[in-house]
Amino acid sequence: LADMALPHTMEGWSTLEEERTSTPRFATLNHAIHADTHLMAATPNTAYNTSAEGYLNDDSTNESRLLLRFPMNYTAQDTILDASIDLQCTTTEANTDMWAYTAEMKLGWNGSYASWNYAASSYLWDAPGGDGSDDRGEWEPPVKITANGTLSLNVTAMAQHAAKANNSYLSVIVASIGAGYTCAMSETSTPANAPMFTVNAAATPATAGGDVEPDLPVE
Repeated sequence: LADMALPHTMEGWSTLEEERTSTPRFATLNHAIHADTHLMAATPNTAYNTSAEGYLNDDSTNESRLLLRFPMNYTAQDTILDASIDLQCTTTEANTDMWAYTAEMKLGWNGSYASWNYAASSYLWDAPGGDGSDDRGEWEPPVKITANGTLSLNVTAMAQHAAKANNSYLSVIVASIGAGYTCAMSETSTPANAPMFTVNAAATPATAGGDVEPDLPVE
C-alpha cells in the first residue's frame, strides 16, 4: 500500500527529465598575461609597464600595487568552475607573512601610462592607486603567502562575472598587507615565472538542474 503513494506508481507520471542531455566536460587552460604593471605611491606619476618586476607593499611611504590584465576567452555560454592567477614572488624580509587582496577593475587602464595617479594618458584615477569606487570593485577575501614561491589568487567570482558580461579581458588590481614582496611580471627573463591565468571551464551555460514534470490524467 505504501508504494501506491509514490509518484512513479501513479498513472501518467513522467520520469525525471534533465535539462542537460549530457554531462559537461571541463577543461583546465592556462592563459598568458595581456598587460601588467605596478603602481608606486612614492613615484606617483611614473609608469612601470616595462619593468621585469612588480612590488606588493603596504608601507605608508611607498605603498605598491599590481595591475594585471588577461584575455577573457569565455562568454556567458561558458561555465567557469574555478579560476586563479599565479604570481611568482619573493621577499627578503625577516617576517615573511603577507596577505594579498584582489579586486576586479572597473576603469580601463593603459599600461604605458598607468601610475599611482593616472589610469591612462592625462586621465586620473577616481582615487590615487586605483582605489576609488569607480576604479575597482570590492576586495576579495585575502590570500596569505608565508615564503618565496607561488602566490595563487582566487579570481573565480571575478572571472565568472567577466564571462557573464562577455568582457574581452579580466582586469584586476592586487594590494597587500604585511611583508613586502617582489613579483615577476611579463617582462621577466624567466618566462615560466610570468603571471598566469588558469581557468577550469566548460562550454556549457550554468543550469539550475533538472525538473520533475507531472503528467497526471485530467478528470
